[in-house]
Amino acid sequence: VPAFSPVDADEEVGSALLPYIIFSGSARPVHEASRKDINETLLEIIAKEGPVLGNWAYSSYVKASGGKRVGSAIYDKLNHELILLTRRGEVIADDPLNRRSGGLRTYWLPGQQCHVIRKRGPRHLEDIPPLELAALLRYAARSEGWDDAPLYREALKLLSLKRLTEQVWKTFSEVVPLARKFEEAESETIDESF
Repeated sequence: VPAFSPVDADEEVGSALLPYIIFSGSARPVHEASRKDINETLLEIIAKEGPVLGNWAYSSYVKASGGKRVGSAIYDKLNHELILLTRRGEVIADDPLNRRSGGLRTYWLPGQQCHVIRKRGPRHLEDIPPLELAALLRYAARSEGWDDAPLYREALKLLSLKRLTEQVWKTFSEVVPLARKFEEAESETIDESF
């Protein structure tokens, strides 16, 4: 489980969110690729796009191989390989919302931050890792406070989204406790410095 880093959100975000960088490499189709090919491509995807949800990494892999959809056999194979990469320490995994699914875990490489506040890019809201959303909410709370509706609207605006739907509300509500942990971690760091 990653420590909540009391990163200065202003330093990360500045006047605009960091850009989302898309993996633009190619991949062999899963059914033709060796385990080594699959592992190398997953590592390249995570290096470029990480931290990333497993489902997003699998989708990026399939797109890079010229495919359109992650079927169950492809999902199982990619998920299995990503689990092995995690066990070997080549990838770090976290499941801060305890969803218990490889596709919903967040993955990043050693040396990468566990969250980065960045633009949405081609991702839908549900494709953004929970710690990234939590950091974004923490940033939005600096101007809007912690009242749900104004906070969520500001976060949507930062992500270039508009509609505060029931699903958006639910997604943000799930990560508010994580965002609050960022605040607590920052307070503890400040207290320790005195």
